[in-house]
Amino acid sequence: AVSGKLIAWSGDDLKETTDDWSVYLATKNPAKVVATLAEGEEFIPDAGNLLMVQLKTDNGVTEGNGNATLYIDNIRFLDASGNLLTADTSVAFIGPEKFAGSGVDVSNLMTVNGAVNFEGFATSGDGWAQNGFAMPQEIIDALVPGSVVEIEFTSENGDMWLVMNEAAVGWSRVADNGGAYINNSHNIAQITYEQIAAVCGDDISTWGSTMQFESDGAWEVYAVRVGEAKEMKPVNHLVNFEGFATSGDGWAQAGAAMPQEILDALVPGAVVNIAYTSESGDLWVVMNGAAVGWSRVADGGQSARLNGVCQVTYEQIAAICGDDVSTWGAEMQCESDTAWEVFSVSVGQSPVE
Repeated sequence: AVSGKLIAWSGDDLKETTDDWSVYLATKNPAKVVATLAEGEEFIPDAGNLLMVQLKTDNGVTEGNGNATLYIDNIRFLDASGNLLTADTSVAFIGPEKFAGSGVDVSNLMTVNGAVNFEGFATSGDGWAQNGFAMPQEIIDALVPGSVVEIEFTSENGDMWLVMNEAAVGWSRVADNGGAYINNSHNIAQITYEQIAAVCGDDISTWGSTMQFESDGAWEVYAVRVGEAKEMKPVNHLVNFEGFATSGDGWAQAGAAMPQEILDALVPGAVVNIAYTSESGDLWVVMNGAAVGWSRVADGGQSARLNGVCQVTYEQIAAICGDDVSTWGAEMQCESDTAWEVFSVSVGQSPVE
């Protein structure tokens, strides 16, 4: 059985509405799901409206069948009278040169905020062999609700999961049978605190002292870190930072003077959206003329990042530069720890918590 919701953020204020979907038997495939946007919930131009398909329940693993494979096709948009709205393929997105060429595949992954490295975690094993290390206190402290264990790895079958071999509930596999979040390149996996707690319990003191990994083919883990899962924000009323397209080498900053419309858009709740690439996958903002002094904002993995876009919030800038935008300086710059390029910058509002 699989089920979830269609979640829409519509209208000028990104009002959230949901419609349920479910498929309980193979004979019920394919299933048709309809999301209806009632009066006052219409999608409107330039408001940042979104429609998301959420998979919330999948009991295949607990039934011994592995995770379900979910296919979505034949998406249709109908008007109020039920007439099909034909897609205008002339406006299909075409990314600028190097838009998807960061070298870091973040497909299917969450942004990890404030990551703590599991120092010295590098090991390997044959198929169905487990290896790992005792968890240092800083990793234990980082394992809190909402946190994610991120693993850099290779394996023969492209899979990876976690083993808590000393758990009070007994030797435990977590996120096996495809349960981990794994990118399309099959070299980064993520396993959430909630996935571990579902198997080992909410009390981390009962998880045992060792964290191990395993796969069904020969595997190797190069690095492990734990941090907070950071989600991208839906944003509306975007104001384009005209002419902001620049690049730099690692630790080099470049940017442009902020026009008045960008200064006016930088208010509490605002989000700076940056379309970019970088070799490491990271990017942040530099306010080089701030009254408090030259300031990095959202560095060290603090920006939310997904599919070639990162977000830095007004609140993140204000926490360093102060609440008075007039003291932030005239220029906004970007920077990364590796070679980077920014294609566009915009500022909008995120009314959804």
